[in-house]
Amino acid sequence: MMVVERLRPSPALLQANRRRFYRIRSTIFRIIWLR
Repeated sequence: MMVVERLRPSPALLQANRRRFYRIRSTIFRIIWLR
C-alpha cells in the first residue's frame, strides 16, 4: 500500500490519512494527559 501511495499520491487520500493520524494522536495524548 505504501509503495502504491508513493507511486501515485492522491491528495484526498493523503488528507484523509492525515486526519486519521491526527485523531489517533490526539486520543493518545488525551489518555497520557489524563493519567
